Amino acid sequence: MAVTRLQRKEKKLKTRASKRQKTLKRFNKKPTIKNVDIEELKKSFGTNKSKSDSTKASGKKETSEDKTTDKKAGAESKKEE
Repeated sequence: MAVTRLQRKEKKLKTRASKRQKTLKRFNKKPTIKNVDIEELKKSFGTNKSKSDSTKASGKKETSEDKTTDKKAGAESKKEE
């Protein structure tokens, strides 16, 4: 009797092996290590936080004040005409 292989079984075995190889590659992959200055990062976070807090507070006040002054200026110009 001759030895024959089933096509479906062969395809299944190949996909199983390729899947196993891909998962092993994914788990064994190491991220690239970058030289990072920790002190510089800490400083940048401190400055960004203080800047964002001040811009948020002043930004909200400016927009509300600008709207009210624009309305008043528009009303005054209409009265003058």
